[in-house]
Amino acid sequence: MISPLVIADLPSWLYVPQLHFQPSELKTFLPSFDYLIVDSRSPQPTFDQATFERFSFILDQAKNVNVIDLAWLAIKPWRQAIAFAFDEKDVSLSTDCLNAIDTIDLVCGDKGGFIQSLLFVAWLGSRLKLRFLKLIRLDDGACRLAFMGAHEPFTVNIRADGPVAGLASMQVSFHKLGCCSVEEHLHVTFQEGALTVKHEDRKEFVELPRLQCRAGVYSSTECGRSELVDDALACIEQDPIYLETVSYLLNMLKSEA
Repeated sequence: MISPLVIADLPSWLYVPQLHFQPSELKTFLPSFDYLIVDSRSPQPTFDQATFERFSFILDQAKNVNVIDLAWLAIKPWRQAIAFAFDEKDVSLSTDCLNAIDTIDLVCGDKGGFIQSLLFVAWLGSRLKLRFLKLIRLDDGACRLAFMGAHEPFTVNIRADGPVAGLASMQVSFHKLGCCSVEEHLHVTFQEGALTVKHEDRKEFVELPRLQCRAGVYSSTECGRSELVDDALACIEQDPIYLETVSYLLNMLKSEA
């Protein structure tokens, strides 16, 4: 049914709107396509066995097809925000402080954002080469992830709070270690359609120009699905950092599955 619809020598995409697919069924169609667009976001603050298997399937199939995840595209501004914090032209924290992070407090919306939070943490863990130690589920539904950094322990707290979908805010504190003697926290907050990166009296902004706003109220910190799909269609190469992140995520949460 699928093969006759694919035009030879032209790129083809298979779009799976949600991560609620059966890997065995999807595997049948993939040889006919060059790109697989998935949306791993979920309104539920869980990472169950089925989700683990689907991410495993994505990682395995990335050997044969280019995978683009809308959740990964959705957190790009947050990854940029952290990068801005350590840019000499922006907030200008010393890069030495990257190895002296003590705690990150992530808040996501109670309408979705848990998977995006986990992807963000896995991205950070893989880039900083953190050694994952354990995940603790707290009584209030939040979770705590413990890592070992280059020199000191590293903790990430994730909790859902607020009406928006997606990541909502982030606060970073630091150990006093080596050249890093930061007293105040680094804050990344969502306000009026942009991310504000703030440390002491220095600020930088990450604009989010395509967010939907009604009567001055934002229901999400992320672009709409159609805008994210447009971004996905512009991705012509496999993103190796995304694959490294998914691999780290699976290793990090295999005990939860």
